[in-house]
Amino acid sequence: MKVPFVNLGLQYQSLKEQILEKFDEISERGEYVLSSELREFEENFAKYCGTRFAAGVGNGGDALFFSLIALVGFVNIISALAMIIIDKTRQIGLLKSLGLSKGKLYQVFLIKGLIIGAAGSLGGSLLAVLLALLQNNFKLITVPEDVYFMDFIPIDVNAPDILLISVLASLASVFAALWPTFRSGQIQPADALKYE
Repeated sequence: MKVPFVNLGLQYQSLKEQILEKFDEISERGEYVLSSELREFEENFAKYCGTRFAAGVGNGGDALFFSLIALVGFVNIISALAMIIIDKTRQIGLLKSLGLSKGKLYQVFLIKGLIIGAAGSLGGSLLAVLLALLQNNFKLITVPEDVYFMDFIPIDVNAPDILLISVLASLASVFAALWPTFRSGQIQPADALKYE
């Protein structure tokens, strides 16, 4: 027996009259994008989500865009640590010849990756909160009120979200540090001491 999770057809039948009535009303007014119904929906959705504002503007392209930005940051961390390892090849060889274990060497570069990620997350979060507070208090970015039903773009500062993003960014930078870290462990002391 197949039990549908969501039966849109059945839901439509029960709401058909209301939907068609509202569709006709909106069509007669010609308010297809920025209508009072949209404003009401955004207000109700904001209340439902527990935020002050809600605006339906995102799509799959936004997620792709932010994923590409994250990928660029990921590659930058890998490149930065790879350059540090190349620059410190002689010192790595010297430390290994003096008995530094691979585990301790890995620990040094993973901690370096964590420091890069934590510093970037902290700096980015502080800058984002500062810009959000400036925008909310001084309305630096304004929009036409007759089009958007507000005269500026409000930014909701949510501490748990900021903390979660900062922790995930720091963990991502540790993950990005894995490849350069394992490359540092493959450096042979004799070759490293000859390295210029």
